[in-house]
Amino acid sequence: QPKNARCYLDVAVDASGNIFVADFKNHAIRKITPTGLVSTYAGTGAIGSADGNLASATFNNPTGVCLDNNGNLFVVDYGNNKIRKIDTNGNVTTFAGSGSLSTTDGNGVNASFNGPVGICIDSNNNIYIADQVGHSIRTIDINANVSTLAGTGSTGQNNGPGATATFFYPYDVCIDANNEFLYVADQVNNVIRKIELMDTIVSTYAGTGSGGNSDGTLTTATFNSPLSIDINSTGDLFIADYGNNKIRKISTSGIVTTYAGTGNGGIMDGPALNASFSSPTGLAIGADDLIYIADYGSHLIRQIDKGASFISEINNNDFDINIFPNPASTQITVSTSESLSAVRIFNIAGELVMEENQNEINISALQSGLYIIIASSFNGNSTTKFIKD
Repeated sequence: QPKNARCYLDVAVDASGNIFVADFKNHAIRKITPTGLVSTYAGTGAIGSADGNLASATFNNPTGVCLDNNGNLFVVDYGNNKIRKIDTNGNVTTFAGSGSLSTTDGNGVNASFNGPVGICIDSNNNIYIADQVGHSIRTIDINANVSTLAGTGSTGQNNGPGATATFFYPYDVCIDANNEFLYVADQVNNVIRKIELMDTIVSTYAGTGSGGNSDGTLTTATFNSPLSIDINSTGDLFIADYGNNKIRKISTSGIVTTYAGTGNGGIMDGPALNASFSSPTGLAIGADDLIYIADYGSHLIRQIDKGASFISEINNNDFDINIFPNPASTQITVSTSESLSAVRIFNIAGELVMEENQNEINISALQSGLYIIIASSFNGNSTTKFIKD
């Protein structure tokens, strides 16, 4: 990879709640069902660019995944400089890209990409690609015609018409529900850009351009290598702020806040602002506005509950944990397969209400309601819930 270019895990979620992961280093597409079953969905694990069925196709460092309105999964195959398509019958084909390193426009395999990474698809099934090393934003229509939407191919941060605007390793893209605005995580510029699709005008939407960690207004907030970006059902933007180990939010009123993460690297689950990430790279929002994070440094897929009340690993407790009785009124027993070093209890608002180092815990002082327990041992953490009568 060129200096400053980054490629890591990404995630996408279908209407049924299945999560698809671009497993970069394993050269495969993984699938996580709503019940937590993990499988290799496509790819042999060997480096290659072979089309075929799910079990025989090969990829080379896939980075981006996105689903169209028909259930087809599109994969940004970074190492092959191609856009691959996995249809609903499980056939893997090359949708666009010759494999050569350039930013040539054209139809299907006659076009070329230069280090493509991020992808999104609008309601009309038009595809948008963050062509990272090509410092440009590309589009692919339903007939596989590839064109350059914005970017000269040179590095910079110039705003204006798409043909003269410049980017610096753009990493990801997302589009609003009305197909009016395309948002770009402009990685090395440390900003979020906006492209008005009606007239293809590029502007800086949020960030000063200086690397930092400040919340605030669109023009005063700072980011540190923002990578993945997505938009929820009410129009709020969420960003995997890689360099800050945080998830940031830009509200529709134009206020930038820290949505999740302390900023300290780690894999601590818990209330959003008390939890920690380890180099978050991919971010996708499901139909229910649950946020899924590809936490590259910890090799985990994480989930943020709606409302940012809690972060957990998907089906990834480090050891068995059970609470009994549950519900309970005066005392609970935390039964685990590991010796515990700490037990922390949080209320549903994410506030730490108790901390113990034993399995038998008196909860008589707690108010009635739902509580979250994080049990810690030498080998990691496990999370569960209980109800106080």
